[in-house]
Amino acid sequence: MLSRARVALLALLLVLVTAGQAGGVAVAGQSPVADRPAQTSDAATPQPSETTFRVQLQPNGSARWTVLMNFSLGTDVRRDAFETFAAQFEARTDSRTERAFRQASRQASNATGRQMSITDVERTTRTTNGTGQLVLRFTWTNFSRQTDASLHVDDVFNTTSGTWFRELDSDQSLVIVPPTGYSLVDAAPPGYAVSNGSLRWDGERTFAPGDISVTYEEVDNGASPPAPPLLAAALVLAGFGVVAVLAYLFSNSELAVPTPLAARTDGDGSDDDRDDGGAATGNPAPGTVSTPPDGDGQPDAADDGVDEELLSDEERIERLLDQNGGRMKQANIVTETGWSNAKVSQLLSAMDEDDRIDKLRIGRENLISFPDEDITDTNGDEP
Repeated sequence: MLSRARVALLALLLVLVTAGQAGGVAVAGQSPVADRPAQTSDAATPQPSETTFRVQLQPNGSARWTVLMNFSLGTDVRRDAFETFAAQFEARTDSRTERAFRQASRQASNATGRQMSITDVERTTRTTNGTGQLVLRFTWTNFSRQTDASLHVDDVFNTTSGTWFRELDSDQSLVIVPPTGYSLVDAAPPGYAVSNGSLRWDGERTFAPGDISVTYEEVDNGASPPAPPLLAAALVLAGFGVVAVLAYLFSNSELAVPTPLAARTDGDGSDDDRDDGGAATGNPAPGTVSTPPDGDGQPDAADDGVDEELLSDEERIERLLDQNGGRMKQANIVTETGWSNAKVSQLLSAMDEDDRIDKLRIGRENLISFPDEDITDTNGDEP
């Protein structure tokens, strides 16, 4: 007689081709029964010499099962029996093996609360070098428990009253394969072999509810690998070299570097905000740049690369003074800016109080200049 473990898995995997009755399925704690036909020899009844349960996990939580059963065909009687058995195995659309797995998935679904099903069933057979093979493939949906970037294979083997996967016989193996890009975190029970993240348990052994527990975690392949120490040091040195070259070029250039956002940021009118020539920081000294207005009466902002929209009202007036030799009539400022007389008058009064400009009344005109500008030196021109 066969051992209890062998009878259980044979009842789960095989539809015996005999005139007698085949036994029940070993799930949910039921006791399997396999009645053999009288006067039938072991040679005439196909018996697998090796069985492998291969579970290929999918990133979406499903699993692709492959049940591979090898049969030894050492005699003509065994070969004939296998060929008959294989023909009926391929022809069946709903074998007892498939019904057994569907029953297991329903019971696991009830125990876990996840909706499961058996789909995409395939059956193939082949004979190679005196060995016959039966291959059953199917997809078990929602097989794995998912949390964040991890897959857990544990509760799926449970039922409400125990476990449907109770044992492996001495010639049987369970293999769990992770998806591409996943690494093994932990596994139980002990006694397994590991190869490229795949786990393999060989029989003979039994499993209690909760014994099988495997966790895989997705590897973050999108992160950039850290730069080698020598490469990182070289990049840092190259960066310093670029900064040094730029600093040298700017320090030896006759062109002023525009810094409109840095000029006059504190607004206190102190000498710290001006260069040696008395101009606002980032502007050329009086007399070095004199940009005439363009055709519409406005200075050409493109001449010195300054975007007037980034300047404050006070900075625009200072820029006009720079472009006109450090002094202008108030009426000309009104014309150049396009602002109202009231706005210009109020703005100039505030700048005068802050010592950013000087206002000098000459007749009916106001002459606007920088505080240190010598207004008596007009070179024969009117102010």
